[in-house]
Order: sequence, then structure tokens, then C-alpha cells
Amino acid sequence: MKSDGGVNNIGFSIEYEVISPDPCDSVQCQNGATCEDGMCLCATGFDGELCEMNIDDCADVDCNNGTCVDGIASYICECASGFTGDLCEINIDDCFPDACLNGGECVDDVNFFWCFCPDNFGGDFCEVLLDPETGFPDGCAFENCARRGACSNLQQEPWFFCECELGVRGERYFLEFDLNNLQRFDEKKIEV
Repeated sequence: MKSDGGVNNIGFSIEYEVISPDPCDSVQCQNGATCEDGMCLCATGFDGELCEMNIDDCADVDCNNGTCVDGIASYICECASGFTGDLCEINIDDCFPDACLNGGECVDDVNFFWCFCPDNFGGDFCEVLLDPETGFPDGCAFENCARRGACSNLQQEPWFFCECELGVRGERYFLEFDLNNLQRFDEKKIEV
């Protein structure tokens, strides 16, 4: 029997084609990648042989006053309190109109402000009139003594005391006043 390249003795021929398996059949690309010739073509934002790794978009980002949060082909800067901007580069101006009283100048800082007060004023917001002789708050400037009491300044809180006229059973009345909040409290009796 003689074989002649696909023709056999019986008189018919067989044609065949060797089909190679698809090289992508055994490749498990991830994160939306496509396979071509056995290799994964990664979607934007991914890397690796199987596109399994999210590219760190924060690697070359300086969020200044914040923290970089990596996304997929993106990032966002989460700013620390008191800052704003795409890269947290802007200090939020905490001064607002009339933040400081009595001609005080508002000075912005990070997440707060402070007041530079003119002479004779003090307190967080320049709300306290100071006695020019002592430099302490002038509590009597508010005329808070009831019952025609005489006001005297103190060099410590509550910054003043009131002495009422004698003859009210020998008692004095002390009137408390919170200068920081500019609120008046009830009178308290103090035995002599």
C-alpha cells in the first residue's frame, strides 16, 4: 500500500486542519479587561498580567493639607478641617463681617480666627471694655448694680462687685455678670 499525501488506496482524500486552542481560553482577565492573543488588555486605571491591580493614582499627588483617596483612574483629596480646594491648598477664611467688636481686626488662622483689639478693649471678640488704669475689664462700665448699688472693679472674675445701700437687714447684694457672653445672672445674697 502506498500513501500519497492524503490520498489513500480506496480512492478518496481526507483534508484536515489543525485547530489550535484559543490562547484566551485559559486567561482570566479581571476588572473589565479584554484578552487578545492570550494577553489581557487592561481597562483604564488597572495594571498587572491579569489587570488585577488598581493603579495608585495618589502616588504622585500631594494633597497638601489633606489625605489622598485613590479611586479607579481618579483620586480625591479629603481636606483637613479648615482647608478646601482640589489639593486642599486653600485655608478657609474664618473671619466674617463684624467678627471682632469695637474696631477689632480679625486675623484668620487655620479653622479659627482671633481678634487684634484696639487699646482699652479685650476679650476674645474685643467685647470687653478695659479700665485704662489697670488694664483689667471695666465691669462697672455696664452699670449693672441694682438697687442703686455702688460698683467697684475687681482684678479677677467677675471683674466687679456691687454694694447695695445699707439698711437692707445688713446684707450686701452681689450681682454676677458674665463678660465673655455678655449675659446677666441672678443676684446672689452674700452675708456680711
